[in-house]
Amino acid sequence: MKKPATIDEYILFLQDGQRETVQKVYEMIRAAVPKEATAKISWGVIMFSYHGMLIWLGAAKKHCALYGTTQTLVDKLGDELAKYDVSKWTIRFPVDKPLSAGLVKKIVQIRVRENGEKKSGWKSE
Repeated sequence: MKKPATIDEYILFLQDGQRETVQKVYEMIRAAVPKEATAKISWGVIMFSYHGMLIWLGAAKKHCALYGTTQTLVDKLGDELAKYDVSKWTIRFPVDKPLSAGLVKKIVQIRVRENGEKKSGWKSE
């Protein structure tokens, strides 16, 4: 089978459950990133870019995940990430329990700051 080349193809390629969760988290990320951010398929998953790589979103057999997180991000959001399987670079969450919009927004805001972009009016919560 051909590998997905677009975000729409990637999402359609996923199994039920995965598809809905990835679509939902994709829309949360899209709403949280600056309007100049871009998204594409990279390394077989969805990758957002803004002044460099921002975050990847993908699905595996039993979980979905955000990749490209940092230890600084994990340290800042410690308690909020406690119920997830977290490593230095990855936040894994169950297919049937997507991350909350508020948490996704915080993750994106931290990653934007980490990429060195200081936008006036960008508020950290």
